[in-house]
Amino acid sequence: MEKMETSLENINNILKKVEQNTYFGCYMPEEKLE
Repeated sequence: MEKMETSLENINNILKKVEQNTYFGCYMPEEKLE
């Protein structure tokens, strides 16, 4: 159970990082290009 909880926390952290990277990596440059 502890291993499962730890892996879930790691997945959540990775998803948060991916969301932030998508925001700044994809949406911001598009606005600048426009």
